[in-house]
Amino acid sequence: MKIITSNLNDHLIAELELLASVQEDLKKLYTEVKDSYYQSEYAEIKQLLLEKTHNNWIEYKNIKSELDASEYLGLSEYKLVKARSQIESIELYFDYLLKIKATLNR
Repeated sequence: MKIITSNLNDHLIAELELLASVQEDLKKLYTEVKDSYYQSEYAEIKQLLLEKTHNNWIEYKNIKSELDASEYLGLSEYKLVKARSQIESIELYFDYLLKIKATLNR
């Protein structure tokens, strides 16, 4: 039992480190996209819409990860599933922001 718990904790630590890394990358990309709107027509409106989308995404990510993890009773399993769910959500949103950035750079 101790080996299983240790292994689960190692996975959790790795997932939390990955989560921190992808969150930092996402923050940088979001700032790049938002800054790119300064040079576009209707910049204020586009920035407000992007900010609203970003805030809605954060709320969605948190609710989804809580729901995904709610089926697990063990604290380590709960945290692991929650971290994985947030990473998955961040990757999807990151792709979305990359598409916006590519459109702006045309």
